[in-house]
Amino acid sequence: MSGQRARSAIPAELRSAHPNIPGVPWWGAVLIAVVGCAIGFAVDAGSGGGALTSVFSVFYVMGCLIAVLAVRRVGLFTAVIQPPLLLFVIVPGAYFLMHSSEIGGIKDILINCGYPLIERFPLMFFTSAAVLVIGIARRYLGASPGKDATATGRQARGRMSAKLSSLVAGGTATKADEAAEAAQAVDEAPRRRRTAERRTGTAKAKGSPARGERPTK
Repeated sequence: MSGQRARSAIPAELRSAHPNIPGVPWWGAVLIAVVGCAIGFAVDAGSGGGALTSVFSVFYVMGCLIAVLAVRRVGLFTAVIQPPLLLFVIVPGAYFLMHSSEIGGIKDILINCGYPLIERFPLMFFTSAAVLVIGIARRYLGASPGKDATATGRQARGRMSAKLSSLVAGGTATKADEAAEAAQAVDEAPRRRRTAERRTGTAKAKGSPARGERPTK
């Protein structure tokens, strides 16, 4: 369980096509594709036919597809643009190695190296298109828009709650102040009344004779 939790905590930019598996860096994607092409070339060169067959094509396609699936999201650009570049380099280089003894000039280079590259233009086109589609899908679907929207919604709700809380707190404080002033006024009313009564009693006492004393004739 702890291992699954650790794998699921991989940042989105460092994931492969599988969200729980970390991706390889950009140079790892290049290495995967080059190794696939090298295996296909080795098989065709070992067969002694002197040409690249469907075996090379299969390993070339597999290497490019595995690379774009295994690379990190931050390295998708390299994985997307590498299929045509690899074919432009590997096919002429492979035919140059297999027919180096027959090459005597520029014409032989163009015939033995350039023509096989032109023949594999459909292979390059469809492989590049498939890799591009996978790269775009990974770029826009791997960002977890639902989670981002949920986080954004939570932040918005948090801001709204804070504003409402501040407004409610401000209104409560105002009501509390009004209640305190009313209570203070109620407390001071009897004091004022008693003070007034005392003053009135003192004035009456000064104007009338005290009890037990006879009025002066």
